[in-house]
Amino acid sequence: MKTNHSLVLLISLSTFFACTSTKMKTQKMEGYDEKIESLVVSTLFSEYFEKAAPSFLEGIKANLIEDSIAIDYYPYPEIKNDSLDPEIQMEIILNRVLMKGLEYESSHALLIVDTKLETVSRSSSTTHTHSLIGLLIDIKKERFIWQADITLKSGDYGNSNQSGTSLAKKTISQLRKDQFLKPEGYTITRN
Repeated sequence: MKTNHSLVLLISLSTFFACTSTKMKTQKMEGYDEKIESLVVSTLFSEYFEKAAPSFLEGIKANLIEDSIAIDYYPYPEIKNDSLDPEIQMEIILNRVLMKGLEYESSHALLIVDTKLETVSRSSSTTHTHSLIGLLIDIKKERFIWQADITLKSGDYGNSNQSGTSLAKKTISQLRKDQFLKPEGYTITRN
């Protein structure tokens, strides 16, 4: 059987460029062992990445459905005041997310912030690299208990749905690995 090398190359490149990959490095507060019972999720995405917010939220919900964790979404906590120092802006945003968590009676809040976008164009492709920060806050203790430095890459054909889904899947996977969620497939049996 003769293989059409052009077709194989085209399929391989299409698969490569359609991919979205998410990498995450996390730090967990030492000695913290409480599990997430309910969660308020908030995103602060750039205009470019905002299209990924619906698939991110749906991915979070879908991945936590069997954990019976109540999830509320608090969109757009940003401040439209460029004259404020960025650190002060972030402090105000965090306070708004914390207040929403108290209002929703959530145990924890997850804030994902899109901090930087790099676009590299080559003759035949473009790669978008998003840098994001994830923060998990214990609402009752009003403390940061987890931080994630996130890098999300997508090629020419990677779309916002893929980006949001990839980010959600990696976030939940990492929260499980860092023991904020019960292990996947974990069930409680009674005698």
